[in-house]
Amino acid sequence: MQSNFQDTFDIWGRSQEEDQNVGDHVPLNNPDEEKRGKHKKTSLIDQNPIPTFAANEAVLYSAKQNSQSELFYGRNLDATGNQLTSNGALSVGGLVLRAYALFDFQGKVIQKEGLDDEGNPILIDCSFNIDSIVQSAPLESKWTINFTNTLETDNYMWITQSFNNLTNSLPYPALGNAQPAKGATYGSSITSASFIFMNAGVPIVGSSITQPGLGIGLRMLFQAYTVAQ
Repeated sequence: MQSNFQDTFDIWGRSQEEDQNVGDHVPLNNPDEEKRGKHKKTSLIDQNPIPTFAANEAVLYSAKQNSQSELFYGRNLDATGNQLTSNGALSVGGLVLRAYALFDFQGKVIQKEGLDDEGNPILIDCSFNIDSIVQSAPLESKWTINFTNTLETDNYMWITQSFNNLTNSLPYPALGNAQPAKGATYGSSITSASFIFMNAGVPIVGSSITQPGLGIGLRMLFQAYTVAQ
């Protein structure tokens, strides 16, 4: 019995003298009795074959997808699991958000107020996986968005939105279409490493169009998604 208890102690909770991140549970000899045996983290071993999903049960597990460990979820006699993550990111409706940015006319990422781990106020960038946003020229509504980590494909879903300047001078009214840059091929405007965002000016009838627009675009939103794999 003593041997069994010692084995349980060694497996369930590692000694306090060891690295606190070793093992999934708080050691059974932790000075705080309320913490003993509780989870620090959950390690899931890849399953092959995948689990069988019984009625009235929900199962969270890990399995290989494209040689990477991903999280899956199964329930109530499901034949297969439902993939929750893809390439280390959460999958929403079969899509994974790979990059996004909310930025101003100069290409500066907008910041929001937040708190650090110690409760001190900090500013947080409204962006993800964005290395830089470079405006093509001082008056042009055209920016090259460079990704920090290259996307796994250049065939990704992109979304562009723009809140436009309402004081733009004639002959170009305060309207604009947010889109990839015109004047280059699709493959050079939209790549796995960058995206060229442009606001095209909408002209008054009889006036020529301006692409990119001049002086429009107060806030721009860009998002890039890929299909979960």
